[in-house]
Parts: sequence; C-alpha cells; structure tokens
Amino acid sequence: MDASREVASREPTWEYMRRLAILLVTVSVFATTGCQTFPAGERLEEVTHEPDYSLEELRAFFDMARAAWREREEYRETGWDLHYFGDEDTHILGVAIPRGETLHLAFRGSQAHRHLRDLRMNAMVWKRRVPYAENPRIRAYWGFLVKYLAIRDEVHRLIERFEPDRILLIGHSGGGAVVSLAFLDLYPGFPEKEVRAITFGMPRIFNRRGAIWFDEQEEQLLRIVNGRDLITGLPPAILGYRHVGRLVRMGERSRWLPFSLKDHWPGYHEGLEAMIQEQGDPPRED
Repeated sequence: MDASREVASREPTWEYMRRLAILLVTVSVFATTGCQTFPAGERLEEVTHEPDYSLEELRAFFDMARAAWREREEYRETGWDLHYFGDEDTHILGVAIPRGETLHLAFRGSQAHRHLRDLRMNAMVWKRRVPYAENPRIRAYWGFLVKYLAIRDEVHRLIERFEPDRILLIGHSGGGAVVSLAFLDLYPGFPEKEVRAITFGMPRIFNRRGAIWFDEQEEQLLRIVNGRDLITGLPPAILGYRHVGRLVRMGERSRWLPFSLKDHWPGYHEGLEAMIQEQGDPPRED
C-alpha cells in the first residue's frame, strides 16, 4: 500500500495531465468508431426472475452504492447499519452494511469532476501487475488498483470482524472498478465464504489475462450496463483492456448516439425506478 502511494506521488502533475489528454483522445476515437468488443448480453428483465436479483434487491444494491458516495448517519430510513472506511490520500470511500449472514461492501465511484485526486487517479490509465493475484501476468488499471490497495487491509479486517457467510461487493462507475479488484482478492482469499459482486456502469479494468481468470467465475460477478453508457466503453479495448463478468443490459441503446453520459447517471437510478413503477410499487424519493 505504501509503495503504491509512493509511486503515485512521484508522478508530476503535468504527467497526469498528459495521460489524461491521451485518455480524452482515445475517448474521441471510441466515439467516432463506436468500438464495442462485448457481446449483446442478457436483458435485465430476464435476470430479475432469479431469486438473488429481484428488482427490489437490485434497487437496494444500487442504493448501497449511493450510500457510499459520502458518509452519513443513515440512508433513507432503510435501517441499515453503516460502517464507513476509506483513505483520504486516494479519495476512496467504502461502506460495510451487514444484513443477516451477508456482508455488503459498497465502494464510491470516481468524483473526478469535483476532486483533483480522483482526476489524477483516473489519468493513471496504464496497467500494472496486481500484487495479490495468483497469476503474475494479470494486469489492472493502475489508478483504481492504487485505490483498492489503500483500503485492502481494512476490507479484510471488516470481514474478520463481522464473520459473514456471504460477501456481496457493490459499486457504480469507478466503484465497480474497485469491486472487480476486490473480487479478484476475496474470491480466492476466502474460499470458505460465498463471494459475489454486482456492478453498475463499470469501466474496463483488466488485461486479457485478467479477463481469462474472470471467465471461470463469470456467474459470480454481474455487470449491468445501461443503454449507451460512455464509461462502460472506457478505457478502449485498443489499449489492451477487456471487460469481465456476466453482462446484463438495461434500457435502450440509441441507434444515433455512440455513447451517452446520461445513461451513466442518472440512467441506472431512473431505469430501475421506472421498472419498479411498472410493477406498481411507489418510486423512491431522492
């Protein structure tokens, strides 16, 4: 963890900005080519028939991801027991929510539009070896790997503290990136526990070797993509990044727009609420 911070701190600000400029150029390439390397996937309407992924549960999971955006005493009268943890240097925040035999661990997404640290982490787009991965050829997005390494010990302590039978990792956007890195750590690290993950709008994080490892555990990580969500197409596959997890699609994919920021936010929240209203349940107030 200290080594990761040291490497990050040695990079001058102009270097972060240079890499961010490269990232923006690749975004433009993505927008003009419509580069999508993932298959059609399943529809969310099909998945919600499974016991673990009812619409009510999916809404609760997304609410947990939102609860990780900032520390608070309670979240919308849910009665959840919220245990926050994080690291100021990397601007990562997580929340542990025990419910029955399951420990839910949700991670905050990137806030690059408001925080320079997140902007710098996002600009660290090159791949680095994952130190805890069994396969030394697995590489991951360095900026998000630095974030997870900063809280990894605390994540392990929370698991030891609550002693759950099941662990469910949850995140939206960059929080989903942290989820995938945590899953790579916890799934083999706690073989006596059931470890699953669900992400909303997760970007690409791993190289091809990482994607191969996730293929064997595909059913354990649900990757929900809404419409033409821009973030899910980044970083571009041309840089060697690959998607991981079981792809599930929600919403409509525009024929005219190659990508959409609205589909990233508030698309997931609005989409889930609309589906629940169709079932006759009242919407949640923001």
